[in-house]
Amino acid sequence: MKGETSGHTQTVKDIAFDCDGDTLLIQVDQIGAACHEGYQSCFFRSVEKDGQSFKITEPQLETPGANLRPEKIMEDAVTFAGRDYCLLLLLLVFARGMDFLSTWIATPNLVLEGNPLAKKLGWRRGLLLNLVLVGVLALWPLSAIVVATASVLVAARNFQSAWLMHSLGEDMYRQWHVERMQEARITVYLLCLAGTRC
Repeated sequence: MKGETSGHTQTVKDIAFDCDGDTLLIQVDQIGAACHEGYQSCFFRSVEKDGQSFKITEPQLETPGANLRPEKIMEDAVTFAGRDYCLLLLLLVFARGMDFLSTWIATPNLVLEGNPLAKKLGWRRGLLLNLVLVGVLALWPLSAIVVATASVLVAARNFQSAWLMHSLGEDMYRQWHVERMQEARITVYLLCLAGTRC
């Protein structure tokens, strides 16, 4: 519904049309501002008698963007199947899809998968669980953005290493990776794990 985020709504009282049938007059009960600039209507300016200037004829009810506080947007749940829900759902489907695709390319048999639950579930049940989670997480913007960001970062890392994983094979790559970790000093390994450039 238009105005569900801001609370500014219009309830139609009457619809009339003129004698030519080319103009509608819609009368409404209005709550809040109808204009995106925060005024009761979009006709809040009148031309002065000199024809060169204008005056504002009604008070501004709200500062534009005041209801878009980041903390409010992030804390509130969105309406199921509403515009925001659908956008978050698309974002999550894309991000989780990239994570799945990159994992499938890098380790089709899940030998190198670091998540024990994902290994246990396998591809089919893991996909079904992710579809349910994506549908639920899309209700909360902060959770959706955190999960989408983490998923894209994991996918980027998987795509970055996928060629080596795929060319060596899953078991050989795991063995090679363990050997490299054992050769490295623990501080270097931890710095690389933390995301610094090594």
